[in-house]
Amino acid sequence: MTMRAELDRARKYERQGKPGEAVRLYAEVAAALEARGDWASAVAVRGRQARALQDAGRLGEAMRAL
Repeated sequence: MTMRAELDRARKYERQGKPGEAVRLYAEVAAALEARGDWASAVAVRGRQARALQDAGRLGEAMRAL
């Protein structure tokens, strides 16, 4: 699956109230972007990951993700 498809799935999980699944997908996409050296996109995805972590009630992990 492409990164765009993974991001779309993560957003869908967020809308469905499933932040745990969204966190996992955001982390995978961010790691792939970091490996490619696409830092600006990776930072944006890490921000979405942090928001999903916050929604899941995992504030400490959200702060570390940022």
